[in-house]
Amino acid sequence: MWKEPFARDGVAVIVHPASSLTEISLVQLRGILLGRVQEQNGVVLTVVSREDGSGTRAALENIALDDQDTTLNAVVVPSSEAMVDYVGATPSAIGYVSTRYLDDRVRVLPVEGVTPTETAIANGSYPLWRQLYLASSGDPKGSGDPTGEARQFAQWLLRGGGLVEGAGR
Repeated sequence: MWKEPFARDGVAVIVHPASSLTEISLVQLRGILLGRVQEQNGVVLTVVSREDGSGTRAALENIALDDQDTTLNAVVVPSSEAMVDYVGATPSAIGYVSTRYLDDRVRVLPVEGVTPTETAIANGSYPLWRQLYLASSGDPKGSGDPTGEARQFAQWLLRGGGLVEGAGR
């Protein structure tokens, strides 16, 4: 198996635009997502989480929750689009999504005082990011690198041809 890192993806903490939350620390986020903190600024929070098996959920739980699961009381949504829909429609909601899915229906909270910009994700100053890898079966008799069309695609992608805007590198 051949793999090569090709981009970084930020995991943005999102709230409803009317939320009184303006930023969050990793300690605060951990307390909220684990269900230890259920109220903030007089509002009972609704934790929204992705389904088990989501790469975004796995990254968030690994980085922010030391591989613990989010609270059992969380509303579980099946996709990034559903996360943005739910949080954007629920004033008490707090959730997370890949930065690629952000839009004006939700507000992003800076984490540890850092907003998940492309630069902050790329240089690692934003704390919630994950490395994305390109993977392929490799040539078992040679270098282990991909061959044929897989090799052409990998070369194109790694030259920057396939990077998604906002994913960082």
